[in-house]
Amino acid sequence: AQEGSRAFRTENELALTRSRGSSTYSIDLAIRIAMLYNYEPMEVIRKTASAVRRLMLQWAATPSSERWGQAPELVRIEDLGVASNGKLLIKGVSMDVMKGEILGLAGEGRRALILAIAGLCKPASGSVTFGGIDTFSRRDEVKDAIGLVLQGDGLYEDLTVRQNLLHIAKMEGMINSVSAVKEILDKCALSQHADLKMSELDPEAKRKTMIAQALIKKVSLLLLEDPFKGLKEAKGVESLLKHLNRFEGMTVICSGEDESELEFCDRIAVLKKGSIEKVVERKR
Repeated sequence: AQEGSRAFRTENELALTRSRGSSTYSIDLAIRIAMLYNYEPMEVIRKTASAVRRLMLQWAATPSSERWGQAPELVRIEDLGVASNGKLLIKGVSMDVMKGEILGLAGEGRRALILAIAGLCKPASGSVTFGGIDTFSRRDEVKDAIGLVLQGDGLYEDLTVRQNLLHIAKMEGMINSVSAVKEILDKCALSQHADLKMSELDPEAKRKTMIAQALIKKVSLLLLEDPFKGLKEAKGVESLLKHLNRFEGMTVICSGEDESELEFCDRIAVLKKGSIEKVVERKR
């Protein structure tokens, strides 16, 4: 613990840690350990804590497109294989996802690929990195920067949209949860639905709420599994994803049951039996 406290003592060293991709949560945790176990004078602890606060504010204010290093790619997938119950779901997939891109995924194996990018399943071979950090073996370092929206909303039907988002914000330990939730409601065009229960929402508003909960954290990458499934009209969700990409600098990876759902994407990777069959370039 004493070695850890010395490593985090100066603002320059904290900034270096940030440049390597550590999350604000990791930095905050380190300083808490230092404050608990280090026997330095209180003035040193105060200065160190102040430096951490400044760094966290700088990180929160940094556009998502400028985080996680200077390389043009945000996600790198190299010779990835993913297996489940002895069956290979992903076979030898390699590709880069650029910062600020909207990438569509269609075909067999798209769910497994999204879970692998999120670091939620162990690769049978190869690797996935986010900002140069392995998403599975070092998931704690990147999980706060990756938003994930899977099928099945995980929201409380008897709570309102606002109450659901406030619950998640408090679980994440957010201090200004009320103002943060208001900002997200506005961003996702949900203000008019804020005080309706989930059970009262139409499918599109419910899907937007699922996306909103993934944005509680300041994410740089948004992963979505078939967000248009079951929607008669997809324009509202599509517009939200394009807004997050263009005006928030967010990188988006979005799967669909077929290519026609993904025409708004910059590229579409079409999978066949878990391998990339083709990559379609699109003009937006």
